Amino acid sequence: MLYDRIMPKSLVRGGEGWYEPSVETLTVSDRLTYEEKVLGAGEIPVYVVRGNLGDLVKTSYVLVRDVFKTLIERENLQTSIRGGKVLVKPNCTLPPGLFDMNENTKRLMEINGISQESNYQTVDTPASVLQATVDVLLEYDPEEVAVGESVIWPGGTKRAFYELGYSKIFSRPKYSKVTFVDLHRSEYIELEEKPDPKKLSYEIEEATTRAEVPQALFDENWSLIVNLPGLKTHTNALYTLSLKGFSITFLQPKTRYRIHGIPEESFMQFDQTKSLGPTTQQKEISKENQKHFQIQKVGKTKIVIEGSGGTTLPVTTYTHFNQALLHVDPLQKKGSYLGLLALSAAYLSTRYTVIASQIIKMLRKKGTKFVTLIYGTHAMDGEGPLIHGKPRRLNITIAGTDPIATERIALEAMFSEPEKLTGIKLSELMYKFYQRYNVFNDELLDEVSDLWTLKLGNELNVGEYRLEHIRTIILDAERGEITNFAELRSGEKPFEIPLIFRENGCWGSIGNIEELFLGEKSPLSFHALDPVDVIEISMTPETAKEKGE
Repeated sequence: MLYDRIMPKSLVRGGEGWYEPSVETLTVSDRLTYEEKVLGAGEIPVYVVRGNLGDLVKTSYVLVRDVFKTLIERENLQTSIRGGKVLVKPNCTLPPGLFDMNENTKRLMEINGISQESNYQTVDTPASVLQATVDVLLEYDPEEVAVGESVIWPGGTKRAFYELGYSKIFSRPKYSKVTFVDLHRSEYIELEEKPDPKKLSYEIEEATTRAEVPQALFDENWSLIVNLPGLKTHTNALYTLSLKGFSITFLQPKTRYRIHGIPEESFMQFDQTKSLGPTTQQKEISKENQKHFQIQKVGKTKIVIEGSGGTTLPVTTYTHFNQALLHVDPLQKKGSYLGLLALSAAYLSTRYTVIASQIIKMLRKKGTKFVTLIYGTHAMDGEGPLIHGKPRRLNITIAGTDPIATERIALEAMFSEPEKLTGIKLSELMYKFYQRYNVFNDELLDEVSDLWTLKLGNELNVGEYRLEHIRTIILDAERGEITNFAELRSGEKPFEIPLIFRENGCWGSIGNIEELFLGEKSPLSFHALDPVDVIEISMTPETAKEKGE
């Protein structure tokens, strides 16, 4: 067997210390009456359902049910479901009970209004959203509906599924075709598909393309895969939607850390019995490999900022096997200075975009259909994607067979303003940054206007990001005027861009290092992925003394 196939009823009792969910199977007969509206005249359809039943749980169920059924019927996906094996991939970031084990995190959840209960919390896919998805699939008589995820935290996927109430819901006889899949228990294979850098506007290095993913994603011959992310901001990558949730999630722990910029031999390793993952000896990074702050070209990779780990160092980074690695987590002490995280976001976003694109193309070659279903009822705003963010409710759900196009419309629903698209808004932030430091670069402004992560996915032949090629079909139960994407929020303000992007006014790029850290003006400005010569800057008098300056 390639992975653990778990029957939901085998998880009716949790492990020691597991959080006990209070969630019941929903019976929702509520109906909404919709008016159909269209934005854009492109050839790629993306479907949006908007409506509000008042109750959050019922609304989330009905919107997911209605947009998914609409997508299936209009895009002729019935034959991909009937008699086939369908994999539903929810977004299970962390088991809710882990936050309950620490008084500080419990207090933070109270402050930010984060609930542990599955049908009301925003960190993981709510049970109501998953149940609606499965209920629709069962109407088309599949052979099996597998709910699959790869959770590496203590207790693993089983704990997440139990604490989110999934096992309780799908243990009922009507769900006899539903199984659970722990993809982290699968054998891992290296991705076969390698992008050709010559065909891309971004040079892709080996550190970006190298990844191992669960073999069960491909050997099971899934007829349809439903990717089920929510609308969420992300402090390291601006946002996390379909591509990020369908890439980094699948990776082994050491690879996940490397993708985030941490050397493989230094990653945090959990106990075997708790993490359900492979073990390895944790090693220290020698001081010889930790250098004073500098920007450096490393082999065929782009740039790396390295540091000694001193108290004034903005972010701890490493060179590892000629890989450009940065520690990017702003919630860790070593990454607490946010000034360089925009640069690390470029590495992180490029890596997950390439990996997701490789996975999706490999699945398509096997004949697997792919659906992206993004729920907006349980959203995360500000400093997401965990309990540092704020819950947000948008009464919309978005669905499509093109993951890039679907993600683009989700971004517009999150960040756009009337008559101002997301890319334009990000360009304005970048322009303010240049004004502040008197450094201008038209190429970077154009790049941000293009939403470069989606542009990269487009160049990798995974989908379409340009709005002129997308037709957004809106089923609107609120019957309000919709002439632009901002109006999908029904008068609600845009999502708040995370602090790193707000403060620095740039996305995936950084300029004028000396001005940022030393207060000295310099014409230095560079693209976050372009090679540069070695530039050393003494950060403190102590650092300068150590360097003999």
